[in-house]
Amino acid sequence: MKTRIIPIIIIAGLLSGVAFKSLSRNHFRNDARKMAELSFTGSNLVTTATLGQLKGSNLFVNLDKEKYPSYDNQIVVSAENLMDKENLKILNKHKGNIILISNDQAKVARTWMLLAQVGIKNLFILQ
Repeated sequence: MKTRIIPIIIIAGLLSGVAFKSLSRNHFRNDARKMAELSFTGSNLVTTATLGQLKGSNLFVNLDKEKYPSYDNQIVVSAENLMDKENLKILNKHKGNIILISNDQAKVARTWMLLAQVGIKNLFILQ
């Protein structure tokens, strides 16, 4: 009888933990409303004129196939492969600003949202 109680207690604890996590409001690391506010105010956008105002080093993440010649510290990664472990390691390792570049503004906005959700800081979109 006692040997059955311990597994029942463990299973009940696990089930209650899963239920709590799935019913909680905070499924994402960052508040979605706060992130959407950054998009609406445009504070996540930079231009070539305002790049010099950013503090720290800049890593340019090019989501297009061709490399832009005017940016030195640049990696070229497709949006589909950006969430790979190696690419996320590069982004997390960088201590400065991460600037997303693409000719497709919808693609770069979606990518910004995904990277912000996984906790990438100092993330901007170049217009």
